[in-house]
Formats: sequence, C-alpha cells, structure tokens
Amino acid sequence: MSALTPSQVLPDIPAPCLAALGAVVGLVIGSFVTNTAVRSTRGEANHLGRSVCDHCRTPLRWSETIPMVSLLIQGGRCRTCRAQIDPIHFWGEFAGAGVLGLSASLLPLPQALAVGLLGFALLALSLIDIQTFRLPNPLVFMVLVFSGLLSVVRGEGLTSLLWAAGVFIVLKALQFILQKRSGVAALGEGDIKLMSALALWLGSSVAYAFTLASLGALVFIVLTRRRGRIPFGPFIAAGAFVVGVVIEAPILHGLALETLGGVQ
Repeated sequence: MSALTPSQVLPDIPAPCLAALGAVVGLVIGSFVTNTAVRSTRGEANHLGRSVCDHCRTPLRWSETIPMVSLLIQGGRCRTCRAQIDPIHFWGEFAGAGVLGLSASLLPLPQALAVGLLGFALLALSLIDIQTFRLPNPLVFMVLVFSGLLSVVRGEGLTSLLWAAGVFIVLKALQFILQKRSGVAALGEGDIKLMSALALWLGSSVAYAFTLASLGALVFIVLTRRRGRIPFGPFIAAGAFVVGVVIEAPILHGLALETLGGVQ
C-alpha cells in the first residue's frame, strides 16, 4: 500500500494551497526555532511568555511578532529603541517556511513530518553554528535519530548505517591528514558528526550533499571575500536537505535519476 500524501489526507486543499499552508506554519515554527537558537547562544533560557527586544528587552506587542511581516514593516529595527534587528531572525523564518513548505507539497505524509522535523533541527544547528562555530551534540543526535527513521522507512537502514560509518572514518582520516600537514584543524568535530549523521539518511547520495555544501561555501567565500574560519554547518545542512528532499520526493527522485543517472 502506497504512503498517503498530504493532499490525500486533506483532499479539499489544492497542492499550491497546501504548500502555502506549510510555508505559513513553517514561518511560525522557524521564528520559534530561531529565537530559541539565538537565546541559547547567549546563555538565555527560552520562554513561552511575551517576546522581548534583544537589545532593550522591551516586551513586544503582538503586531511586532508576526514572522517576517513585522520585521519588514518596521524596517528591520525595534520600534522602541530603534536598534537593528539581527537579520538572522529574517533568514531563520524564511528557511522555516522553505522547510515545511517543500516537505508538505512534495513528500508523502510520514516522510513530510519526519523531514520537516529534521529540517528544523538542521535549522537550529545552522543558526547556532553561525553565532558560535559550534554544533551542539543534542541537536546532532536529533538529526541522527530522524535520519535513521527515514532510512528505515525506505528499507535502507543497514546500507545507510554502513555509509554513515564509512563517512565518519573517511572524514576523521581527512581531518588527521590535514591537521598534520597544516597544523590547523580544517574539519571540525561537529561537522564530521553532522555529516555522518546525515549519511544515515542520504546513503550514497551523501556525496552530492557534500559537493553542494562545498560549492555553497566556496561561492560564499568568493562573494563576501571572507577570510579565515567560516561556519560550515549551514552549508552541510542546506546541501543535505536539498538532496534529501530529492531522494524522498518520487517526482524529483525520478527526474534526478534521469538527469544524473543514479541518485540512490
């Protein structure tokens, strides 16, 4: 029996509307994930009460907390102290909309839920890495759990486990070699753990994810002329999510097989 799609569970909602609904819900969840991630980097506990300005700590009115909309209306500044709102809030909310919008419109329902949750874990990891150059182990473990669940659903649990172990061994060896040659840790422990956890989901297609991540990081460095260390976690997360959606979505998977000749 084939898996139900979101449109089959909600047959009266056209696919574009379902995607829009997913994007709106993703905006809200993305806003919460972003706030939680930003506060965790400052050592602040997240709370379910009223949101406050990151600068002046003034409680925000409901009209100031509408994801993306409030930020655009206010010109990216707090109405009270006029301090600039960190753009990370905008991009976090935008990414949240993309995560759930794509999942709801392209994937069968069980995978849509699992991929959506995995996507939000990747979003939190990315935001924290941008702020601190750190990928917390609890969130990496969450990625590992959802990656394993998705691989089991596809019937590729054992194969994907071998890929995850292989990726970990190869990256640890590469880290050792690069550190010996340059004296600098070119690959972070968090990056190795995250890529290995994602290999449990992606299997052999992890190579495509790593390629996309590397190309994205290279383009970022060229465009921003950034020197020194950059957070690689967001690029790993973005590359893996794109490849993962292609694997899970029947239409995109078929197109990828025809175009690339073998995405598994």
